[in-house]
Amino acid sequence: MNRLFASLTVSADTTITSKKEAVQTEKAPAALGPYSQAIKSNNLLFVSGCLGLVPETGKFVSDGVEEQTEQVLKNMGEILKASGGSYSSVVKTTIMLADLKDFKKVNEIYARCKFSSMILIFFFFMISKRAQ
Repeated sequence: MNRLFASLTVSADTTITSKKEAVQTEKAPAALGPYSQAIKSNNLLFVSGCLGLVPETGKFVSDGVEEQTEQVLKNMGEILKASGGSYSSVVKTTIMLADLKDFKKVNEIYARCKFSSMILIFFFFMISKRAQ
């Protein structure tokens, strides 16, 4: 079973503050460890790694990379909304795939999002089966 893991850093149109603020929403899965879903610092938002988990159940949406990718993006969208941001404010995503053959499918799903094409940077890392 392939598991998709994604993380992104966003620049959001928020009021500049001098403190860090945790962002939390029930519309995305709770963090699996002692960390926040996201941290807002000044005009930047740092979203923790997201998985294709359904918020209500805490379970993976399916074993399929397409469904997991769509769920990851839905979860990230909810975190962005909770912070006052949107997909159009994203400046970087990091996607980790277990299998290179899933690259095309994941890329096609990401292309349907309303990311700003002028500033979006993709970084893909392939995780060896041994690391899982």
